[in-house]
Amino acid sequence: MTNFRLQTTHHSSMNTLYSPPRASLFSPENSSSRYEKLLRSESKVKYRNKRGFTLIELLVVISIIGLLSSVVLSSLTSARVKARDSKRIQDIVQLQRALELYYQDNGRYPATVDSSQYRIDCWECSNVLFGAYDASKIFALESPTRYLKPRPSDPSVPSSGRFNPPCSICGYFYKVSNSGKDYKITISVMAENSNNIPENMRDWDFLFGVLPSIALYSSDVSKNWSMSTNVSTL
Repeated sequence: MTNFRLQTTHHSSMNTLYSPPRASLFSPENSSSRYEKLLRSESKVKYRNKRGFTLIELLVVISIIGLLSSVVLSSLTSARVKARDSKRIQDIVQLQRALELYYQDNGRYPATVDSSQYRIDCWECSNVLFGAYDASKIFALESPTRYLKPRPSDPSVPSSGRFNPPCSICGYFYKVSNSGKDYKITISVMAENSNNIPENMRDWDFLFGVLPSIALYSSDVSKNWSMSTNVSTL
């Protein structure tokens, strides 16, 4: 009886000491499992990387592009307007210099084609309210002495060479006193932004205070002349 108990005890202790070996971390089973997990994680990363834009993201991007485009277009438009007004200023200054050179040589400013009391010529205008249309653009500045050739032309004038209605009084206007001692040269209406025009060249009198023009004149006598000023006695 005693021997049987000892054997039983010995057998149970042997069962306790012996246990089947656990799967190694590097066993084929674990390696396969880890590889599958790695593949699944990589596929998730690739899926996230290949994910397209959402509708909200696209709308935000389109809005930003539209805003930037409007800013750029506005800047370009403003720059072009400023460039055209700058050209008008340079052109009328050149015309004034040519008139002064003519005066030095001839003792008077060139006469107008118009012989009415207004003594006013225009070119590039479509409707002559007062005076006459001068297609030669003060021909006296070209012959016999060349003071200015070609004469200036507005950067916005149509290919026909004359502005069309409703801009019927747009263009260059030259007004001179009967004695030839005073003049006023005006680019009527065409200043696109009056802030681009120097204060001493910004004129409201020529068009009766309705619209600003670019103007230069010989003296204070002609400074406030309007289109309809009677200069036949001056």
